[in-house]
Amino acid sequence: MPVREQDLAFLGKITASMTHELNNVLGIIRESAGLMEDFLAFGSQDSFPHREKFLKSIAGIQGQVRRGVELITRLNRFAHSMDEPRGAVEVNELLEQTAFLMQRFARNRGVQLKVHPAADGPVVATDPFHLQMVLAAMIEYFLERAEKGQVVALIPRRQAQGVWIQVQPQSEGAAPEGEAPLSREGPLPEKFAGLAEVLADLEGRLFFPGASPEEGLLLTLPA
Repeated sequence: MPVREQDLAFLGKITASMTHELNNVLGIIRESAGLMEDFLAFGSQDSFPHREKFLKSIAGIQGQVRRGVELITRLNRFAHSMDEPRGAVEVNELLEQTAFLMQRFARNRGVQLKVHPAADGPVVATDPFHLQMVLAAMIEYFLERAEKGQVVALIPRRQAQGVWIQVQPQSEGAAPEGEAPLSREGPLPEKFAGLAEVLADLEGRLFFPGASPEEGLLLTLPA
């Protein structure tokens, strides 16, 4: 295994291990909050002053624990994407996972990320970690240019020659187009120059498929 792949595998292994430990911590907090809630349930407002305030605080703790568990679960999945340099990837699931990981960046810009899953659930044999890296760069490109309230859509399609993934800005509530326009292949901005080696490893092509960059970026992957 090349050194770079060993580095990623080690990083993924340690990250996955730590996420398991963090889940254990949250589990203890959840159980402790539940026990406190049970104790409060035996009493009344008269027997325990500020009982309702305590119950409200405990509910807030439980809510944050649930949020923490989801965040850690997502991080764990991301860590496991480094396990092997190549594997079968369910495209809809990977797009949903990548959109979740990029939510904070989108939220800071007042932008929504929305996945329009392909009905046929396409699967590709590829490097899941590097594919997420490319998708994140595509999303970030449009986040930097999106106006507040816009939607950045991720649209996968199965094609005869493989799978296409289009990332494009949309107005809120707009439906995805049925097919990606292919009026031209526009040159990529300098921002993507560092991804040339990664794209070569994925055997993918990344380009502007339409007459305007606002029509989106298109990533094609072989079957």
